[in-house]
Amino acid sequence: MWQRLRPFFAGLALAAPASAQQVWHVPDDFSTIQAGIDGAANGDTVIVRDGTYFENINFNGKAITLKSENGPFATTIDGNQKASVVTFDNGESHTSVFEGFKVVQGRARAGAGARISRSSPLIEDCIFSDNHADNYAGGMLADAASPTVTNCTFSNNYAYNGDGAGIVLISGSTSTLSNCTFSNNVSSFTGGGMSIESSMPTLNNCTFEDNVGNYSGGGLGLYFSSGTEINNCSFINNFSQNAGGVYCWNTSLTLNNCTLTKNTAAQVGGGLWFRNSDPTLTNCIVWDNHANSDPEIWSNTTSPTITYSDIKGGWLGSGNIDANPLFVDPLNGDFRLQPGSPCIDTGDPSYPLDPDGTRADMGAFFFDTRPTLTTSVLVSGAIASAKISNATPDDWVIFAWSFAGGGPTNTPYGIASITPPYAELQMKSDSRGVAKIIRRIPSRLSGITLWMQGADMSSARLTNALERIIW
Repeated sequence: MWQRLRPFFAGLALAAPASAQQVWHVPDDFSTIQAGIDGAANGDTVIVRDGTYFENINFNGKAITLKSENGPFATTIDGNQKASVVTFDNGESHTSVFEGFKVVQGRARAGAGARISRSSPLIEDCIFSDNHADNYAGGMLADAASPTVTNCTFSNNYAYNGDGAGIVLISGSTSTLSNCTFSNNVSSFTGGGMSIESSMPTLNNCTFEDNVGNYSGGGLGLYFSSGTEINNCSFINNFSQNAGGVYCWNTSLTLNNCTLTKNTAAQVGGGLWFRNSDPTLTNCIVWDNHANSDPEIWSNTTSPTITYSDIKGGWLGSGNIDANPLFVDPLNGDFRLQPGSPCIDTGDPSYPLDPDGTRADMGAFFFDTRPTLTTSVLVSGAIASAKISNATPDDWVIFAWSFAGGGPTNTPYGIASITPPYAELQMKSDSRGVAKIIRRIPSRLSGITLWMQGADMSSARLTNALERIIW
């Protein structure tokens, strides 16, 4: 069973900080968000209650954390089409944090949702939607800036006379974007989802889907940039006249473990378009894109270095293949790999192993051989289910859950992301290696966070961990 350990640091006293940091609430302590920013001191936290706030705010250099109480679906800042909704232009650093808001109805020449100039804030768990730039950068502008953007969604933003409806990075910006989604953004020129010019960002685990760049780069457009690195990103069903997926001009670009599929260019380069550039692709899938000519990759006066990748129609390079990647359900948007896919364990052998400890796969979504835990939506008073798959067939698994936290805790199966006290249930898997539990969730648990993890007892391997809010 799961080993239960007393925390090592239990009972240790911590010294009090030299000066207390204040927590403020809007509208309890301040009637508006801007008043909360202005009234807070560096190091303070301002928490915004649920609701819609019609404001255009500026951090004014404050090193504070501004966060919603219950996330972006409960708290909206509406710019009322007056100006940029959020501005960082006073040298803010990563000690300036903006977290958990939905940002809508910004209207500006550039940077309608957020305008970031010569600053480096942290932006987390936000939604930028329905913002309108008269020129460029509907959702966000980073101008000589280095924001860190994590777990954010950019959707239904517009750039009416320029690039980058979702985000524009210019003037040497070195942003890092992780786990972000760009969908249904529309620009009149290049980069429906994002445009990068003379900048060096890193993109990790991002999704570009259903964006439109009317001239070029439906998903992403790059100009005159060096050192841009794109890792484990997917470009799906984007559209443009040229380069449905990614447009690359006079740029040094590296793509690792990316999937480009279902993108469309009315003219050339459905998946990728290169001119005077030096791109490198490794462990990528470029498959079933569409164009009048060169549907997968168009390249002029440049020689992409492509290795250990699956390119429809073939491409010269070490480890490359031309074979159906066997996506799980492409018609319904599931581009994970099926068992038996030729892209499993055929990536560059010199690359780090996949999280399941096997050789790197091709594409953005590695085939996970570990036992996997999934759940239905958890609603208080309703029936819910949890399923462990990829387990040893006809053998025992453990399902454990806790209201105390996400670990870490030592167990016989490794370090688990679940905190004692917890409950556990043993179940037997079927002939497919699947075990399922169905229970009704008590109505009194609404709003509570639940941490869950499982283990395959035969292989002594943990599943992935899940953290879910009970609605």
